[in-house]
Amino acid sequence: GKYYYPSSQGRDTNDTIFSFELTFWEVHIVLVCLSLPLLILMSVLLQDPPQQVVTTHSASDVLKVMWKVMQTKVMFYLIIFALGNMAIASLLNPAQNIIAFIA
Repeated sequence: GKYYYPSSQGRDTNDTIFSFELTFWEVHIVLVCLSLPLLILMSVLLQDPPQQVVTTHSASDVLKVMWKVMQTKVMFYLIIFALGNMAIASLLNPAQNIIAFIA
C-alpha cells in the first residue's frame, strides 16, 4: 500500500503500489493460508519407506572392497588434501613466539 513507501516528493510514482494494503497480522494470515495446502498435501501423500533387506558381509569381503577403494585416485587426492590441510592449519603466527616470550 501507499504507507509502505515514502512519499514521492517531485519524483516519479512507484508502479508497484497497489490499491489495497495489508496490516502486519493480515500478512501472517495470508502466509499461513498459502502454506496450509502444502502441509495437507504432504500429510496425505506421506508413505512408509520400503522394508530394508539386511545382508551380512564377511570380513574378507569388506577388506577387499576397502582395498579397492584405497587404490583409487580419488582416495589418494583426499589423503593428500587432508595432509595438506593439516600442514597449513598448523602454521603458527610468527609473532606467537614473541608474545609467549613477553608473557
